[in-house]
Amino acid sequence: MQTRSIYADTLFDAGSLEELEDHAKYIVQGKFQDDATEDLQSEAGIVLYGATVSSFEITKVYKGDFEVGDVIKIAEQYYVEEQDGQQTLVHYGNYMPSDVGREYLMFFDNPPENSERWKDTYTPLCLDRGRYPVINAKTRSVAGVDNMTNEGLNLDTGDSSLYRQLYKDVIEKYMNG
Repeated sequence: MQTRSIYADTLFDAGSLEELEDHAKYIVQGKFQDDATEDLQSEAGIVLYGATVSSFEITKVYKGDFEVGDVIKIAEQYYVEEQDGQQTLVHYGNYMPSDVGREYLMFFDNPPENSERWKDTYTPLCLDRGRYPVINAKTRSVAGVDNMTNEGLNLDTGDSSLYRQLYKDVIEKYMNG
């Protein structure tokens, strides 16, 4: 399947783990369920905005008022577009789809309250910088992050150097327990 990246202007751009933590209302760990549905906003057959919404079961809570076992809705910034029988994965920035059943550490803000469509749906902060695959730090070192492929990190082919630095900080702080 072809892919196409769309430039996305985020509300803020986290340059450090501290900035990400300061802006996050929720920091949780959990797994994506196999129930993804696309939510497309289109006009005259042209998609203006698209996201894929999935259930996410929380396995750990670091910040916020969720509890282990809660299932929330997460809108990921990608969708599949079909044109002339050709499917294209359209994604925002370097963010690629999460893997069903894989555990991730996520950073969220509050969902929009003024939108009936999105009011109970969370979106990772700063696109890819709001989502990190959980690893067992006892068996994999922080240095191993440099050896992981962008694909293994659920990223597109763009520059991932800042993401990798943040990921190392995330592992040190959240995954060494």
